[in-house]
Amino acid sequence: MTGPAPTPGTPAPKPRVPTPKVYGATPRRLASGPSPVLSGLFAAVAAGGLWALVVYVTHYMFGWAAWGVGALVGLAVRTAERKTGTSLGTTAAALAAGGLIFGHLLIHLFALQPIIEDEMLGNQAMINAAYLLDMVQRHAFSPELQPQVADSQLDSVPIAARRQMLEEAIASAMKAPLAERKVVVHRVVTAVSGMLVQRLGFSRLFRAEFSGWDLLWFALAISTAWRLATRGSPAQHAATVEDEHAARLAEERRMRQEQVRRAHEQADRDQKPAPP
Repeated sequence: MTGPAPTPGTPAPKPRVPTPKVYGATPRRLASGPSPVLSGLFAAVAAGGLWALVVYVTHYMFGWAAWGVGALVGLAVRTAERKTGTSLGTTAAALAAGGLIFGHLLIHLFALQPIIEDEMLGNQAMINAAYLLDMVQRHAFSPELQPQVADSQLDSVPIAARRQMLEEAIASAMKAPLAERKVVVHRVVTAVSGMLVQRLGFSRLFRAEFSGWDLLWFALAISTAWRLATRGSPAQHAATVEDEHAARLAEERRMRQEQVRRAHEQADRDQKPAPP
């Protein structure tokens, strides 16, 4: 079916070009991964536990290992989150600090006493002192000496009796086998630790273990976690560049299509007959 014929002298209407739709390139969305907070928390707990395990096995306090804890947390947070930013760095720094405190707490609870006992067993003077304290606690001196020190403070014991106490403790320590020395040292360290906790409190005793070097390694670990989380990986940088390039192409395409549309509208206006 044909439409009405155009009036003579009137130009045929130009078919209208439909307004083009802009199909701009949407920035590429990467597959969603695990939560950066959960990933960082898992890394903090695992790294802190691994640090305490190494200290427990080697009986050596690796203070610089705290730096590795911060690095692992920062990498875990950055890997889980595809975007980077200051807020992500703050999250990584907080999780790293928590992992460091957790690791140091495990060292205090499980590794510190074995380290102290190991150092004491390598020093004969400390072994003699441990035997002296243990014999006083268990009333294990000779029958001739024990009545003089049974219910007295060490500072009130006569000097001759103190000398004899030390001689008996040294003699017992020298002839004791290694297995017995370990038992005595462990018993003394446990008793002294319990006394210190009762007098000073756990939190105060725990804070007293942090040295200046520990604080330095902690600061480096936290700053490393923050830097790694705020700085994107090469893959993330490439993805960001690709997204920006796609968005720029889409904007250029939209501008060209807008220019074409305006040109068609101007042509339509020019072809309209002038009013009589």
